[in-house]
Amino acid sequence: MNEKDFIYKLLEKENISDDENSQMNEILNKDRSLKSFVNFYFKAKAAVEKKSHIAPDILADYILFKSQLQTESAGIFNLADKIENHLRGCDKCTEDFKVLNEEYLSVDEFITDNISQTDINETEITKNVFKNIFQSRTVYKSLYAFALLVLFYAGAVFITNYSIPDYNREITELSGELNLNSRGRASQEFLMGISELQKGNFENAVLSFKSDLKNNKNSKTIFYTHFILGQAYLRNAKKDLLGINLGFDQDFINKSINEFRNCIAVNNNYQFVNINYDAHYFVGRAYLLRDDKNQAIEEFNKVIENKGRFINEAKELISTIKSE
Repeated sequence: MNEKDFIYKLLEKENISDDENSQMNEILNKDRSLKSFVNFYFKAKAAVEKKSHIAPDILADYILFKSQLQTESAGIFNLADKIENHLRGCDKCTEDFKVLNEEYLSVDEFITDNISQTDINETEITKNVFKNIFQSRTVYKSLYAFALLVLFYAGAVFITNYSIPDYNREITELSGELNLNSRGRASQEFLMGISELQKGNFENAVLSFKSDLKNNKNSKTIFYTHFILGQAYLRNAKKDLLGINLGFDQDFINKSINEFRNCIAVNNNYQFVNINYDAHYFVGRAYLLRDDKNQAIEEFNKVIENKGRFINEAKELISTIKSE
């Protein structure tokens, strides 16, 4: 019998010996999760047996249990029958249960409708947001809607952002890698695009760069317009709603790859050959956003073989991918 089963068995006994009590305390002093469970168990048991009203956090756990979701309080399983019996004879707790259950359904419906386009586990978000609401629950019903929105936002930002692999989390934060040196390119359209990009005007920047590519396609340094446009698409591929990650725009990722490929294809200037290796690095990063790890590794190896500027980053990313 493991320690958890031993504790469960003791809790179900009407009376425990001094020796058993000593053993239980020794176990609880070593295991905080078990201690939290025991505290919850006694609190819930006292409520249902003494005919006092059941606390909202206990009812919240009970609702999660009834919805077949794992709760943080394992003891709810042992007390479910007693809680049900209590609800049958207590109008106030029954009313509280109905209110909380309606709020759970509202959270679940709202999150499912708004996060269903992503790879995120909507059920896990629902559970966390719902639990947080009842940890700070007040008697004022008018505050619930506000708490729901705030906690939904906080929970969704945390869960969605941390669901992104480490090697993709910083892909849109390329300010340290994006060098806007003109590389000798001085066309009016290119310089306008750089200016708009620095101001954060992505759409205007793209229009300027596309105009440069159309009007000056035979220029010896046109490769750099492709390079910067590729980075612009890559930096703006992340889709989010108020900080909640909604995945990556595959169209932008594909456009980014195409621009970097064009850069490599038209750059025949030996003075700027390193730009090609930089382009291979960013193509690799773009492939990671498509979850095409083999293609990404192929691009990173080209950076390493040619001792490109991002050789260390490429080595680290290959190591991270292979360690998964």
